[in-house]
Amino acid sequence: MKRAKGVFGAAMSTFMLVAATLSAQIPQLINYQGVLQDSSTGLPVDEDKSITFAIYATATGGTALWSETQTVSIDQGYFSVLLGSVTPIPPTVFSGGDRYLGVKVGTDAEMTPRKRIVSVGYALMAADADKVDGLDASAFAAASHNHDGRYYTRSQLNTSDGSPPNSGSNRISWNNLKDVPAGFADGTDDVGAGGGVTQINVGTGMTVTSPNGPTTTLGLRMGHGNGINADMVDGKHASSFAAASHDHFNAQWSGSGNGLIIKSTNDAAITGTGYWGIAGETTKSYSPGAYFSGVIGDAFSDAYGVCGRSRTGIGVYGLSDGIGVKGASSNKQGIFGHSNNKEGVYGESAGGISGYGVRGFCSGSNGTGVMGEANSGSSAYGIWGKSTGGFAGYFVGDVYVTGDFSVAGNKSFKIDHPLDPANEYLYHYCVESDERYNVYSGNAVLDANGEATVKLPQWFEALNKDFRYQLTCIGGFAQVYISDEIQNNTFKIAGGKPGMKISWQVTGVRSDAYAQQHPVKVEKEKLGRERGKYLHPELYGLPESMGMESIKSVGAETK
Repeated sequence: MKRAKGVFGAAMSTFMLVAATLSAQIPQLINYQGVLQDSSTGLPVDEDKSITFAIYATATGGTALWSETQTVSIDQGYFSVLLGSVTPIPPTVFSGGDRYLGVKVGTDAEMTPRKRIVSVGYALMAADADKVDGLDASAFAAASHNHDGRYYTRSQLNTSDGSPPNSGSNRISWNNLKDVPAGFADGTDDVGAGGGVTQINVGTGMTVTSPNGPTTTLGLRMGHGNGINADMVDGKHASSFAAASHDHFNAQWSGSGNGLIIKSTNDAAITGTGYWGIAGETTKSYSPGAYFSGVIGDAFSDAYGVCGRSRTGIGVYGLSDGIGVKGASSNKQGIFGHSNNKEGVYGESAGGISGYGVRGFCSGSNGTGVMGEANSGSSAYGIWGKSTGGFAGYFVGDVYVTGDFSVAGNKSFKIDHPLDPANEYLYHYCVESDERYNVYSGNAVLDANGEATVKLPQWFEALNKDFRYQLTCIGGFAQVYISDEIQNNTFKIAGGKPGMKISWQVTGVRSDAYAQQHPVKVEKEKLGRERGKYLHPELYGLPESMGMESIKSVGAETK
């Protein structure tokens, strides 16, 4: 019998099984995918197979810690299974060190080498699941505990009856307190036997009060200090304090905290007039995770931390050798700009190749660096870019478009030339049509009857309609034809010679749900401000002002 061989690795997803107490919430399954080929022909297997999967503690030899056998459906070599769906995988299988997966097809020997099972990123935290902030249980107190070794008990404080604390027999005895100064241990009132303060030696800055109220006459005897300074507050003269009416012109503050904080509950906390209404400066430099600001505004709910308003000019203007204006927010807009007829936010940079007029950056998961949205009018643009010498838009990474994608010029790919990559580019261009064609092609070898059955992807008929066919004989001539049109995602070629190679091509018109709801329209009228304008006015001998770009160029002049 032909022996199968497997090609595995990149498509395998592995997960670490967690403790049994979580099994009700987390599926005890491992997703596993692979490609199976016939080792004698190298062709992909295309039939159901009985496959045994086993997990070992060693790369070779040893006894399986777990195993199960499944009947696996294989489509052109590809298969996908859920390990543990027949025989559940006990969490204890992964309680030791490295684990390896063995695969055995039918009666064949187990494939080699075994594949080492690894974890996905967040599963690495499972090793710390029995700790709190990385600390073992021994670092914390039990739910039931006492402090007898650190504090006095009720019996030690001579509390023998049910009286309130420090009364009756609950009164605390000097004898039950530790480290009592000698002056208190004898229990004698050395000063003021009548209950009042009669004599105190005072030094600089000492405050003296009487337990009998402010009308008590105190007999004070000045010691070696400076006595009581009646014209001082906390030892400071009046010159250390501001008058009740004062201003802060040219005043400066320095320190490690905030220079000035002003709050208001229902109006502007601070306003300014003059050339610079409010100006702030900081000498600190930016560092990741730390934000130093000349001026910072803080607001709650939907208020504005900093609001700039101008009748004819610029509401907020930032000038810097680094970042002119930077906004940050945990769940709202970092910077919000509004204008009735100009730019809501305008950014300008003279930084050359490393400068950005406006730059958006998002460090959070699944966030958006820059978002543009415009929903009113047929000429509205969520993001509009223009460049007369470079690129109006440049993307590093994948680009996804949910609607239509239109190009007035050419659609092409551009790569370094394979024969001279250092000095030349190579372009290839798209094939255009008034229909949404999908093209499929391949080669088939005719059997002993001069026939061949071609199997298309299982989603082919769900995506396409109106099929067209082309056949080309390789190495000879034969009157080949389509004997059976596409049905159940297959079609049949006949009329050829045994062993002849046939190149085939099938095209279909896209007919999925989106295509049906959004049929193509080849001819469309220009609407609104686009009417009377041209994509390329120079081709018709017209000035640039007659172009579509002039619609957005108005108001985008240099500031």
